Amino acid sequence: MKKYFFKEFSKKSGVLIPFSLNKNIPIKTKRIFLIYGNKNFIRGDHAHYKCKQFLVPVFGNMEIEYENNDGKFKINLNHKNKKGILLKSKTWCKIKFKTKKCILMVFCDREYEFNDYIEKYQDFLKIIKKKMNLLITGCCGHIGSYLAENIHKIKKIKKTILIDNLESNRFYSLFNLKEKNNLKFLIRDLKDPKSLDDLKNINFVIHLASMTNAEKSFGKKDIMYENNISCLKTIIKFCKRTKAKLIHISSTSVYGKQSKVVDENCEEKFLKPQSPYADIKLIEEKMLKKEKKNLKYNSFRFGTIAGVSKGIRFHTAVNKFCFNAAISENINVYKTALNQYRPYLSLKDAFKVFKFCIEKDFFHNDVFNALSGNFTVNQILNKIKKYKKKINVKLIYSPIMNQLSYHVSQKKLNKHGLVLNCNIEKDIKDTIKLLRNI
Repeated sequence: MKKYFFKEFSKKSGVLIPFSLNKNIPIKTKRIFLIYGNKNFIRGDHAHYKCKQFLVPVFGNMEIEYENNDGKFKINLNHKNKKGILLKSKTWCKIKFKTKKCILMVFCDREYEFNDYIEKYQDFLKIIKKKMNLLITGCCGHIGSYLAENIHKIKKIKKTILIDNLESNRFYSLFNLKEKNNLKFLIRDLKDPKSLDDLKNINFVIHLASMTNAEKSFGKKDIMYENNISCLKTIIKFCKRTKAKLIHISSTSVYGKQSKVVDENCEEKFLKPQSPYADIKLIEEKMLKKEKKNLKYNSFRFGTIAGVSKGIRFHTAVNKFCFNAAISENINVYKTALNQYRPYLSLKDAFKVFKFCIEKDFFHNDVFNALSGNFTVNQILNKIKKYKKKINVKLIYSPIMNQLSYHVSQKKLNKHGLVLNCNIEKDIKDTIKLLRNI
């Protein structure tokens, strides 16, 4: 559980500890109440379905016992430490006052709702241990195939439905999948708005079905637009009907050519997508934002993907460079790009994003950057050289290839407790190893 500390301002006349609802209270506060109690009194002893609560000791010493799907925990709060803790929804909480005349202040992100209370501990245990069902679209792709192989690592998932239209002919992504993953595969084309009408009892959707390849999107903008927007419309319709929570994949390429560190607060007028693919991703984000009252979702701006999976593709920078190096072909780099930074994301970190959202029930109807690190093209090439000594770099012109230059911040996601830092060099080593005998 994350702890929050407060500043104090002391004078001889006393101490001031200010609270700003917009700055140092980590939830949007709808309600505040105070709890008074004497030594050894017990309060709380219940959970909430939806309400999050931020606990701040005003006076005295108290012990907080809490339990959620992460486990059981105990923490002491004392007004002298100027520390508060945030309790997420579906957390059983028991408060024991350790000194006389204790006072606890509680900030809530919802108004009082009688039906939001979970009063019986056995009912609470059934809720947090409940297994859920997942739908993965685009399951045969680079990210989808890795996710399908590793889905058993997400504790809350009971059954997974895999969807793909198989237009890419990557049947091999479905070979030898583990029985313990409890998977079912369906051939569906999400451009058909009725393609998911027969599905029900789905709790989460990870939407990966879209045309990618930013460089080639210049020659097929209309086709890509029709495909990707139609697919997302079908997914939004499905999530609204089933109340499934959605993980949507956007791209850091929406930032385009930038000279400073960029984050999710970058104003739209400063977003400079450099390809039709990136333009479409921004449109998708706006579509979801319009539906924020009707569904729960996160949109993740992924860095350029690196890493090995059954459905690996070689059109993105790291993988393409590795392939060209392995077969001693030229690695084409835009002339001025060698020392420009770009964001990259390991497949392992992409999986961590999915796991975190589902296991922590992390859905904020917001946009988050997701990357393992920012690297220059030259740094990527030097990592490749460690495993392929001789590489041929050719400087070229392209309307997209390596033109994008920006340093992307991941502080927003870090503040929520998810740190992505998998080793891109390990992904490079594994990719080159795949091609070692050619």
